[in-house]
Amino acid sequence: MKGYFFSYFDINELNQEYEGIKSKIRLQLEELSKVFQVCFIVNRTNWSWMNKITCRFPWTKTNCDWEFKKEYDDADFFYIRKIAIDRPLIKFLETAKKQNPNIIILMEFPNFPYDKEFKGIKNKPFLFKEKIYRRYLKKYIDRIVVFCPVDYAFGIPTIRTINGINFSKIKVAKNIVNDAKIRVIGVANVHYTHGYDRFIYGLADYYNSNRVNESIIFTIVGTGPYYQYLRRLVCRLHLENHVLFKGVKLGEELDQEYENQDIAIESLGSCRQNITVSSSLKSREYLAKGLPMITDIKIDIIPDNYKYILKVPKNETPINIKSIIRFYHYIYDNNDVNHIKREIRELGKQTCDIKRTMEPIINYIKQKESNSNE
Repeated sequence: MKGYFFSYFDINELNQEYEGIKSKIRLQLEELSKVFQVCFIVNRTNWSWMNKITCRFPWTKTNCDWEFKKEYDDADFFYIRKIAIDRPLIKFLETAKKQNPNIIILMEFPNFPYDKEFKGIKNKPFLFKEKIYRRYLKKYIDRIVVFCPVDYAFGIPTIRTINGINFSKIKVAKNIVNDAKIRVIGVANVHYTHGYDRFIYGLADYYNSNRVNESIIFTIVGTGPYYQYLRRLVCRLHLENHVLFKGVKLGEELDQEYENQDIAIESLGSCRQNITVSSSLKSREYLAKGLPMITDIKIDIIPDNYKYILKVPKNETPINIKSIIRFYHYIYDNNDVNHIKREIRELGKQTCDIKRTMEPIINYIKQKESNSNE
């Protein structure tokens, strides 16, 4: 079977800001390519000043050139990572089904629902356009791939899966320093929705109190839209010695940042999003590294009351740092660090290794093709 994987992101392009997304796409391609012949297609328009104006009109393309090429005629399936739903996309799908009525078309929605992501007046035309054209998807799309517990999206049955990573490529973090400091790490393309400001305000409250018994170090790895705001916030609160900004780190440099970390922050800003369950890639990486986590939202693969997860209030209040200290001692006092890391990693390996998470998608394509050949 032959398929085409369509993506806005070029996995070979050097852009560290979107490395997490590109890493996910690479892993999906690797697993699909083990079973099928897969061609990767980067689909995006070459922007001009005119495009930036016209893309807001309902009948124009948004950010992709949906040209149906002759080479697509022999495709058994398309896997489209959702970019923008517009008139050119619908025409592309219509042509695909006319050329080959048996073609299997899957569309992945990395986030669902997603309407709240269209923030600000300038993005309202794009949401308006989406609402017009996504009504037509059910005529051409066989399944929507989602990472949340929904059975239908815009009238189309879903394939429910979760984000996965390749555990064999991620090393467990080491703890070789014993200096009585509690180290907390957050790795992200930093957005307002990560809620790192809540932790920083909590540190300010803790260090301004008269009962500072232990030293807490918060390391932020990554940049992003909210990065500079957090730097200014740390300066304003005089926390430069307690919050470290490391910028983007990849490969061995990222591994080094994970060394000697005790706890990781998954999410502290879920109240700023319209989601109730997290399937974030960073939660998988933290599991692979063997790190306990702090979160204000349920993580899809983690059992309720899991001892290596600290659930904090889902609101805008500063994080209670004393609760973090208690959590640290509950986990590590009189316990073997290596055993803790192995136990955490094993949970992740059994639930969200990429081989497991891609199975529902691969099985659907194989079954659909088998049925069409009968």
